[in-house]
Amino acid sequence: MKQGPSFTLDTNCIIALDKGEPEASSIRKLADAHKNGTANVAYVAQSASERRPGGSFLTDYGAIESVMF
Repeated sequence: MKQGPSFTLDTNCIIALDKGEPEASSIRKLADAHKNGTANVAYVAQSASERRPGGSFLTDYGAIESVMF
């Protein structure tokens, strides 16, 4: 496990990234902190099963990672 604080993101965070909402920059900073090992960032598994803007679904783990990281 990586060192640092832990964060769990929900579907609204993925939607914010998709839509480029103001919160997206903070979410991206958390994702970057996860990549460089200064934070633990996870998202709820249910996010993959929820409909995204436009009606699509995230089809697999790789699709979620492409949005988050």
